[in-house]
Amino acid sequence: MSKILFLCERNAVRSPMAQSLVPGSTSAGLSADSYVDPFAASILPAIMNHEPRTVDADDLAAADIVIALSRPAFEAAKEWKNDHSFALEYWELPGIPSHDGPREIILEGYQAILKALREHLANRGL
Repeated sequence: MSKILFLCERNAVRSPMAQSLVPGSTSAGLSADSYVDPFAASILPAIMNHEPRTVDADDLAAADIVIALSRPAFEAAKEWKNDHSFALEYWELPGIPSHDGPREIILEGYQAILKALREHLANRGL
């Protein structure tokens, strides 16, 4: 199986969610947050103990496929692709919801991200 690196901006929501759904994959962010987003962890408890980390050259060298989960991650990966031999994909996902408003509405936004990830994974046969 190909080595997949899921890449997003802060490695606190989208990429750890994707990593938790694909055994053997890894994830990183352009600039890691210090903790996983608590709303994301509440809808996908498997990421609760994830430690966000910033992507490095070793991650890129080890990856067969980099799947960018945000536009900034995709733009950065396009530039890194010149120095590495990974395949690159960009998956459009809903934005991370604002933390203003009722908890139920915020959680619906995170559930939409998870649903979109699952659809992309199913379409790709993962």
